[in-house]
Amino acid sequence: MDDQLLTSRFVRTDDPHDANFVFPMPVEWWSRPYEYEWARQFADPNAVVLDAACGIEHPLKFYLLDHCQKCFACDLDSRIADGALMAEMSKSVYKLKDGDFPQRYLDSIDYQVTSLTGLRYSNDMFDRVFCISTLEHLPDRLNKWPLLRVVESLLPLKRDIRDSLLEFKRVLKPGGLIVLTFDFPRVNLDYIHSLVDQLGLKFAGEVDFNRPADAHYTAEHGLYCFRTLLTDAAHPFSPA
Repeated sequence: MDDQLLTSRFVRTDDPHDANFVFPMPVEWWSRPYEYEWARQFADPNAVVLDAACGIEHPLKFYLLDHCQKCFACDLDSRIADGALMAEMSKSVYKLKDGDFPQRYLDSIDYQVTSLTGLRYSNDMFDRVFCISTLEHLPDRLNKWPLLRVVESLLPLKRDIRDSLLEFKRVLKPGGLIVLTFDFPRVNLDYIHSLVDQLGLKFAGEVDFNRPADAHYTAEHGLYCFRTLLTDAAHPFSPA
């Protein structure tokens, strides 16, 4: 595997990207063509994988089903349990004709309605845990206000980013990978770095927190995209 794929860094405008990932994606999904093109490199035909916070119509879980041994997908949105609704929403988003949405995407993926902070899966279950563009939506007081750390022992603080990473680590097999992307500056990079150390995780490759001049950016939302690859520090991933 190319070591450059393992590097945690900002997504750049000249990175490989594909707006036709499984289906033609909406132009509003400004970062997804880049995120999915990178994330798909970690699919493996022998891997059991989880698409965490998979969304309803988002296509990564469909790709993983077709390229991995077994695909599980979870979301807090109960609509993922409604196959007919998922098919209709996907056809609407991707402008598909009747019959163009494969039935296997409903029947062969193991869907679960669950929170990232309390995953309903066994320990050491997955070779890969994917979580794309989700951390920025999780309530975590120390991500937004790092100085609250000094009163953390006195106040109950919502720490969903931390708790989700702990769950990802718990369900990850030894030698597995956690494949993440998130929006910056909505996610504090210093906070992520500190959590990696605190939780017994490690970056699977090099890490570069410097934002390059050609970092992929949406002026509409004022956001950049960061990709990161984590593994269990005690049982790390070893690239082939």
